[in-house]
Amino acid sequence: MSYANPNGVEQAAKDIGIPRNILYRWRKKYTADGGKTRFAMLKEEHKALKVENARLKMETYILKKATAYFADSHKESLSLKT
Repeated sequence: MSYANPNGVEQAAKDIGIPRNILYRWRKKYTADGGKTRFAMLKEEHKALKVENARLKMETYILKKATAYFADSHKESLSLKT
């Protein structure tokens, strides 16, 4: 609607009864034909990468702990054999 309104975003927001900042936010996310903007796609990708990064950090932490545990176990078994 704000794309089609010749009076601009402020008038479009006033016409539908919402604050103009919400309409600006929608315009950042969606194109005139309803598709997502590049900004919105990059924001989604960024969020997905942050989630993946957190998962990978957790996996790394768990693997480090497991490595330390098994290294200690291996040292103990070697000392028991001698």
